[in-house]
Amino acid sequence: MKSFFSQIKTVLPRLLKGLWGIMTRRLWLKLLSLLLAVLLWTYIISTTPSLTRTRTISGISVTSLSASALSSYTLAAATDVAADYASAVEVSVELPQSQYSRLTARNIRVTPDYTGIRAPGVYEVPLVATSTYGTVTSISPATISVTIDNLDSRVISVEPVFLNEDTDAYWYGESQVSLNPEQITVSGPASLVQTVSKAQVEVDAQGRTGTIRRSLTLGLVDANDAPVTSRLLTRSSNTCYVSLDIYPKKALGFYADPSQIKVAEGYRIDSISFQPAQVTVAGEGELLDAMDYLPLDIPESAEVSASFSKTLPIPQLDDFKYSSARSVYMTVNISPVSAAPDDLTQEVSDE
Repeated sequence: MKSFFSQIKTVLPRLLKGLWGIMTRRLWLKLLSLLLAVLLWTYIISTTPSLTRTRTISGISVTSLSASALSSYTLAAATDVAADYASAVEVSVELPQSQYSRLTARNIRVTPDYTGIRAPGVYEVPLVATSTYGTVTSISPATISVTIDNLDSRVISVEPVFLNEDTDAYWYGESQVSLNPEQITVSGPASLVQTVSKAQVEVDAQGRTGTIRRSLTLGLVDANDAPVTSRLLTRSSNTCYVSLDIYPKKALGFYADPSQIKVAEGYRIDSISFQPAQVTVAGEGELLDAMDYLPLDIPESAEVSASFSKTLPIPQLDDFKYSSARSVYMTVNISPVSAAPDDLTQEVSDE
C-alpha cells in the first residue's frame, strides 16, 4: 500500500507538468479557436429564426385602451381594470433566440376584448396580449371580471375654491372672478357620472396681491364636496384659466367740512352723522396707507335753519378696486343759537 502511494507521489508531478504543457503550448491558437467558436455560435443564432425559445414575463398590467369598442354601443366599463389588475398578468412569448434578451414587460400590452358585449352587466372578459417581439403563446389569467354600465355624460359648472384666505386684511374679488371654461362635460359610466355634482378649481391666495392669472387643474366633487377621482371619467377640459383680483382692504370713516354748509344767522350745527359710519375699500397698499378717512364734498346750497339729510357719493371710487358702498347718507342736526346770559339779564331789567 505504501508502495502504491509512493508511485502516485512520483507520477503526479510529472502528470501535472505534462497537462500544463499541453494547455500553454500554442495558447494564442487555443484562444483564437475559442473566439471563433463564440462568433460562429452568435452568427448561427442571429441568422436562424427557427431557433426559438419561450420566455415568460410576469407582473404585466392590464390597459383599458380597447374601451372604444364599448362606446360605439353607448356602453362603458365601470371597472377600473388598470387599477384592479395592475401587475397581475403573466404572458409567455415564443421568440427567436436572438431576441430573447430584448423582451421585457414594456414590450407586451394586455387589453380586455369587449367584442360581442351589447348590454350592461357583469362579464368574464377575455384578455388579449400583443408583443413587440415574437408570438404570444399563453396569458394567465385568461379572463377578468368587468362590470359594464351605460355610457352617460352631463354638463357641470366650474366653481373656484379659495385656500389660505385672510379676509380680515385682504379683499378677494370672488364675485368678479373670471373662469375659462365656466362649464365642462363629464362622460363615463352612468353610475359614476351621476355622483359628480360640480368641478372645482383650487386657488391658493396665500401671500398674493394684485391680479392672479393662472391655469389650474380641475377636480371633480360630489354633492358633499368629496373628491371623485375615478380614472373612468373623462372631461372636456382638465384645466381652468382663472383671473382674480386680490388687494389689501381697509375700513375708512367719513369727514364733512362744516364750513361747506351755509347756516342761517341765529342757528348752529350740533352734529353731523353718517350711515354707514364706515365703508370698506380695497386697493393698492400705498393708497390705503395714506388715508385715514374719506373727505366728502357737500354740494353748495341755500342757507339752512333746520336739520336735514342728504345722500352723497363716496369720492375716489375710481382709485379703489372695491368699495362696500357707493354712497353715504349724511344727517346734519341744526338748532337755534341760545341767548347769552348777559343778554337775558338786561332784558329782565328793562321790564
